[in-house]
Amino acid sequence: MQSSNYYQPNPQQQYMLQPSMVDDNSISHAPPGSGAGEEDDSDGSGIPDKRSGRRKIKIEYINDKSRRHITFSKRKAGIMKKAYELSTLTGTQVLLLVVSETGLVYTFTTPKLQPLVTKPEGKNLIQSCLNAPDPIESTSSSSMDHHHQQAQQQSRSVMTSNNAPTSPPTVSTTHNRFY
Repeated sequence: MQSSNYYQPNPQQQYMLQPSMVDDNSISHAPPGSGAGEEDDSDGSGIPDKRSGRRKIKIEYINDKSRRHITFSKRKAGIMKKAYELSTLTGTQVLLLVVSETGLVYTFTTPKLQPLVTKPEGKNLIQSCLNAPDPIESTSSSSMDHHHQQAQQQSRSVMTSNNAPTSPPTVSTTHNRFY
């Protein structure tokens, strides 16, 4: 018997329920021997069975172009949603730029920061940043300390200014090609 909060359109696919939603009658709907609920493969190789749903992934570059594009699209949507939630819940000003490998620039801005994306001066600044060479990674502790101190000073100056809007922020998302 299924719980009323449990929807399963495909009986071959297993869905993980949150512990608060699980009752004794809806623990597992996968057929026996399908690998549901098993940690390792039955041959003892230590490789987990293929399952649908959320899995931990190794954070590394995705070589397959199709998978990389799909991951980019999903994660871009997720980070845009998080930026919107942050601005709405805390009343902060947010500017998010996401540049795809094809050169499209996706932006999320709150109204106060909108000119940075829409006015020619802001577009030129973004363009110059995108055209600048990548910074050389330095592992020396003195340069790392210097960058850390600069970041702390910048965060202090941002935290001391009152940037909270008087009304809930309106949101703007755009995408442009700067290349």
